[in-house]
Amino acid sequence: MKRAPHILHLSAGCWADGGGLSEAMASLAVAQAKSGLRITVACLSGHPLHPLLTDNPPETLTIRTFRPMPPAALYLSPTLPFALPRLMRTVTHVHLHGGWSQPVFAAARAAGRLSLPLQWSLHGALGEALFTRHAALRRWVWRRTFRPLLCRAARLHACSAAEADRTRRLLGADCPPIVTVPDGVTLPPDPAPPLPRRRTFLFLGRLHPLKGLDLLEAAWNASGLAAQGWTLEIAGPPDGAPVPQGGGIIYLGLLGPEAKARALRTAACLVLPSRGENFGIAVAEALCCRTPVICAEGVPWPELGDFRVAPTAEALRDALCRMAALTSNAREARFAPLFDGAEARFDWSRIAVRLAPSPSF
Repeated sequence: MKRAPHILHLSAGCWADGGGLSEAMASLAVAQAKSGLRITVACLSGHPLHPLLTDNPPETLTIRTFRPMPPAALYLSPTLPFALPRLMRTVTHVHLHGGWSQPVFAAARAAGRLSLPLQWSLHGALGEALFTRHAALRRWVWRRTFRPLLCRAARLHACSAAEADRTRRLLGADCPPIVTVPDGVTLPPDPAPPLPRRRTFLFLGRLHPLKGLDLLEAAWNASGLAAQGWTLEIAGPPDGAPVPQGGGIIYLGLLGPEAKARALRTAACLVLPSRGENFGIAVAEALCCRTPVICAEGVPWPELGDFRVAPTAEALRDALCRMAALTSNAREARFAPLFDGAEARFDWSRIAVRLAPSPSF
């Protein structure tokens, strides 16, 4: 008799401080468990787990953690490779998240040995910037390990058409089928009455060199908007890039869910000047809050039209000034086609169905 689906979701970490990958993995696992599927989430211990996994989890959700060994930055576990075969004999499908780590590679090998259907969510693991850090070592790992394992998957999951296209170019004729499904958005309920908008631009994300904060700082200081009563708020954890400096710039640090939702719902516009993103979840969050967006061309959101600009300080300055010149009603009208239907498009319950087991997975 064919067993009912039981999905193992695995990554190196699914932690409260794990960033977008942890948020997406936890959200998908919980949404699939709420739909009635049996779900096991596995990752390394050593950090508090994502609260979606620990705060009133569904009854069909099980969590397994594995002890890491130092140094923590290498994401190695002495016990995980030996425990995986027994764990995988209890499931019917394997869904991996991310890459470039021993837990993910070991799970891909174990799934192959047991002939389990394997779906692999990339979450930006094949981004160009990743191949420039420790380039020689990464190219060696790519050729010897990562690429062969990806090519054996039953299905790959990309969050955007741009990520899917890059994956096909890298894997060529050996590329498995790719399903393109955006990550979802989970925000606290919108208060009633709606919060008033402020004369504020908001950056939301890690303070990492890839995010283009140097471009945003130069663009803001050249725009003259601070003298007109506008502010630029920077929200996110430090990650290698300095906080922009200048008149009207306010650093908020890392925001919790309620504070992040409030910042999005009251800002006049979100600005994401990244040099490269596989998706850009902050854009989806902003659209669900009916907040306009400016982004650089490294963010795969062509729907933004003339507010998706070249990754230069001059282009960003021009976009900031054009957005500030619009009335609130004009901004609403300009982005209404993207606002309408955004909550349904990025609803995790719908995304969970699209990424659930199917005849091809």
